[in-house]
Amino acid sequence: MKRSLISMLLLIAALAACNNRSVKLITGKYVHEGQSEYSIAYDTLIVQTIIPDQIYRVTLKTGFNRIHNKKRSPKEFKVKTWKATWNERTRMLSETDYGRQLLLLPNDQAFQLKASKFTRL
Repeated sequence: MKRSLISMLLLIAALAACNNRSVKLITGKYVHEGQSEYSIAYDTLIVQTIIPDQIYRVTLKTGFNRIHNKKRSPKEFKVKTWKATWNERTRMLSETDYGRQLLLLPNDQAFQLKASKFTRL
């Protein structure tokens, strides 16, 4: 009886440690810089835990300068926030309203959103 109780407690501790590693791997701040002939953008992606290994809050902050006649306009800002569900099998955070999908790239410590790669700070 005592052994089975100790075994069960060790199993629960091990599972909690695995979940904690996933949360630490996912949560944090990620950055991306992009440029085209029409604008320069600086993006920050913030991933926060709502329910560990299940639901996360994702905030995308963008600061950008429009380029018109080869001159930069004053910096403008946008903020978008959404909730995303974590899928361990696909290593992806998915949001259903607009179809946003963030692919975790664990070897690079980065997320990919469409064609943009966000690197962890």
